[in-house]
Amino acid sequence: MSTWRDIWKKSIKANSLYSLDENEGNEYLATLSRKYENKKKDGMIHYAIAESYEYRHEKNKALAEYKLAKDLFPVEHWKNVAQHTIDRLTANKNADEFFDKNNFHELLWYTFQKVYEYVYLDDFVRYVCLSAISRADSEWPLSLVDFRSVLELQIKATFSDLVQKYIDEKNYSLANIIKELKASKFINGELAYAMHQIRISGNAATHQMKLFDDEDDNNYWNTFNKDDSENLNHLLKILKFFNKYNQKNNIKFSD
Repeated sequence: MSTWRDIWKKSIKANSLYSLDENEGNEYLATLSRKYENKKKDGMIHYAIAESYEYRHEKNKALAEYKLAKDLFPVEHWKNVAQHTIDRLTANKNADEFFDKNNFHELLWYTFQKVYEYVYLDDFVRYVCLSAISRADSEWPLSLVDFRSVLELQIKATFSDLVQKYIDEKNYSLANIIKELKASKFINGELAYAMHQIRISGNAATHQMKLFDDEDDNNYWNTFNKDDSENLNHLLKILKFFNKYNQKNNIKFSD
């Protein structure tokens, strides 16, 4: 993993720690800053802590950190992400009030914001999901593959005993686990359907990409099914469930 990716991954952990426990979060952030910022300040650290300030309703602190993140980001794409968030917070609106969820592009960034708010998800799952959303405009098929991974990783983290039982019985597949979650009444039919759709779309994207081996094919696939709001809404439903379930059952995840 590149240094930048490593910083982003650890920043997401700092975000969840600070959102849930200010003292623990400050301690982790101090360690993170000492390790990286004595060499070069990094915008992602400040973006993540801004998100946690916002989660704790500390608007002025959040705005200051978002602005610093924008200044430090070296890539225009991330400067735009930070500015969009600054605009939202300056308008004193949360994600549900600010984004037009009938517009695919805005739904993407609504989902991005919700992942930052869902601090009871596994941090690595959040990292994979945020990364997939951030490149969705140019690499949507890869995002679909990653969304399937997000689903599978979070199921394994939340329902580890059930998953291990299927592995021990040599009967593990994501489809079987989803069916078991429904049969055991952990999830309802609507959520099971959403999970199966994310699984199927991820499988299809993986298969389709393997068929394409030249630039023209890849250019075609990168424009295929670009306005895929249905899968984003399935993903949101799944993430909301796990965030609530993990919080209610006090489920913790190790690094």
